[in-house]
Amino acid sequence: MAKHKPTLLDAPDHFNAAVERCVHAFLRKCVDDGMALPLIVLSACPNGSVSCMRTDGVKNEILAANEDLSQSWPMALLVLDQQGQTATHTVGVEDVVQRLEEIGAKGVQMH
Repeated sequence: MAKHKPTLLDAPDHFNAAVERCVHAFLRKCVDDGMALPLIVLSACPNGSVSCMRTDGVKNEILAANEDLSQSWPMALLVLDQQGQTATHTVGVEDVVQRLEEIGAKGVQMH
C-alpha cells in the first residue's frame, strides 16, 4: 500500500505558523524600513478572502474579515503606517513551503 504523503489538511497548525512567519517577516521589514507603528495590514486572496488588522508590534486586532477565512494563493498584503506610507508584498506558495521547512514540517505538500 502506498504511504500517504501529509498535506496541509493534515497539519493546519504547521500551515498557520508558516503563513504567520511569512507575514511577520514582511511586517518586520516594514518597521525596519521606517514605517511607524501601529500598522494597518490588509490581506486579500484570489478566492475573495479578505481581512484587515491593526498591529502595534505586540498586539494584533482584527478590524474586519469576511466569513470565509480560507486562503488561496498568492496572498496579497498591503500595509499602511501612521504617516501614510504604504508597502505591498505577495506571499506565494514557495514562501509558505520555505517557512514550513524552517519550522520542521518538511514533506508537507501544498494541496
